Amino acid sequence: MIITPTSLTINQLFGSNNEQYVIPTYQRRYSWNDRQIWELIDDISLIENADTHLLGNIVCLVGHHTAGLNRLELVDGQQRLTSITILLECIRQRLESENENDESAEVSRLLSAKPMGGSHVRKVALDSIDSDEFERLVKNDLAKVFKNIKLKGAFELVREWVANQPLLDLANFLYKLKNQAIVIRLDVSEAKDAFKLFETINN
Repeated sequence: MIITPTSLTINQLFGSNNEQYVIPTYQRRYSWNDRQIWELIDDISLIENADTHLLGNIVCLVGHHTAGLNRLELVDGQQRLTSITILLECIRQRLESENENDESAEVSRLLSAKPMGGSHVRKVALDSIDSDEFERLVKNDLAKVFKNIKLKGAFELVREWVANQPLLDLANFLYKLKNQAIVIRLDVSEAKDAFKLFETINN
């Protein structure tokens, strides 16, 4: 088994224009509770000075990289990356509403992938059964009933928290999230090895 571990900030993890993290259909639905989201927010908020905070591991099934869009199958870490995406999206919307256009554009860049000559796609793509409801929640479209109450609750909690933060405090949080929160990305090239690694980590 060949494993390539890389320690990355969120800026680095989401920074490549031609990498997309795909949550495949076999993954379970988003299931974080309020407690887990608050722990994530608190962990980032409590980072001091030049310290960093390890958010954990993700396992990616990767192929040979090309100049086009490289879709990395997320075998482990979908709950964490989805939650980080929700945080970034809600912060982006707040910045946009405050006419902080440069900062909003920078967050937008992290939330999307666009290879040269290609179209913008989501950096974290839910190919799972949550995908439609995720898109509705990004648009704050609450017209229809949601099947995944946990996903809806996560957006509601984060939106309310973001709305209540003074803009300077939110800027400090965003800086810590992008530059001082660390994820260990484990790249594996064979599906059987990726699932073996997933089982080992979770056991």
